[in-house]
Amino acid sequence: AIGNSTLLRPIAALLSQRNSSLQMLAAWTISNLSAIGMHFFLRFRATSHLSSIEHNKDRVRDAGAIPALVTLLASPDVSAQEQALRAFCNLLKNNDSNKANFSKCGGAALSVALISRKDVNETVLV
Repeated sequence: AIGNSTLLRPIAALLSQRNSSLQMLAAWTISNLSAIGMHFFLRFRATSHLSSIEHNKDRVRDAGAIPALVTLLASPDVSAQEQALRAFCNLLKNNDSNKANFSKCGGAALSVALISRKDVNETVLV
């Protein structure tokens, strides 16, 4: 079975790379995994413990992605910032543990500052 350490930890690790393209793609991947579910992403080959979107959100948190995504909100690359914000839109929905982790890492203040800027794509907020 494809589990937390096999798939999510390497993706979370990419968030901390110096290459902003890798960071943006990792944030995009996490956003999609937490929105459509890992079972879809893995072309319907997931085991039962990977089939829940809510469980995927927990796995993303457990892989250490939330602090790295918060850091990405302050990236000089606007595309990476937008992908991190999209990921948080999915990760925080109906997940109190992720909300608490996000707040603890300073994500709320960075998100408000990012949303307030004019150069951020408005479609992120929809």
